[in-house]
Amino acid sequence: MSSRSLEQVTSEINECARRYPEFAQVKKLIEVLFQKQDSLLDKVKVNSEDLKIELLELENKLQNGVPLFASTVVDKELLIKFAEDACEALIETTPQLTENFHMFLEKLKQSIMQKDEVRISDVFSLMQEMEQSKQLERDLTTFFLTFVFSGVIATSLKDTIESIDTKLWEKGICPICGEKPHYGYLKGEGGSRTFDCWLCGCQWGSPRLKCPFCDNVAIDDMGYFTVEDNANCRIYFCKKCNAYHKTFDVREFVQDDVILAIHNLATLSYDLLAQREGFKPGSGLQWVNEEEHRKSAN
Repeated sequence: MSSRSLEQVTSEINECARRYPEFAQVKKLIEVLFQKQDSLLDKVKVNSEDLKIELLELENKLQNGVPLFASTVVDKELLIKFAEDACEALIETTPQLTENFHMFLEKLKQSIMQKDEVRISDVFSLMQEMEQSKQLERDLTTFFLTFVFSGVIATSLKDTIESIDTKLWEKGICPICGEKPHYGYLKGEGGSRTFDCWLCGCQWGSPRLKCPFCDNVAIDDMGYFTVEDNANCRIYFCKKCNAYHKTFDVREFVQDDVILAIHNLATLSYDLLAQREGFKPGSGLQWVNEEEHRKSAN
């Protein structure tokens, strides 16, 4: 995500506003956030020795389904700096929530600093902890934290990810950080599926007729749906584990290198529809707030 230039990001935001009309409501917010993020990218310092992995160890981990860098330590000060800038951008565009964002930021800083170390594998539990604090609605908590954590981690691991061949990887979770996918894309003549990690930005191939969350391969238990006339975004679901993920069909897109993180933000109404149908996000990311979820249940 962070490896793209601000110009590329802006172009993708405009493309999403064209493809998904509802995105126009938050377009300005997303633009401001990515401008803030862009100003911080050169501050990401990575010790290449910390990410060094021997070829034999790499192949063994991939073949045995062990994520390569889940135990990598994240720079706590950089996390906080990203969070402060994201908070500033959110207040700029939604000033009515200024107090809520300040309270959330202070709670997040406390949670980060009280830990001896924050490893990549700790990120999801930290997100759940912040969601349970109820400083913000859970969808806004997810939005805030995925932006902060992915900005730091994807930038830190960028060069390493680009150098690793994940063809040996056969599991549904990310081969780099171990997180479960929330979205992917279909590409190529046969429409092969590739997942794009929401946290570190790694991409890996996955069979379309296999659930990434429970490994179910029974065709009768799986399916997908689209919304109205927009087939660019599909909700794939599995009735065995009751989980869903989003898949974007980019085979007709003009731009080859699509930034799926932005397409995900542009289609959050699809997440609500998936939960209205009784499915839960296999990734664990809650993009629907509790009030919307209650209305869906009724």
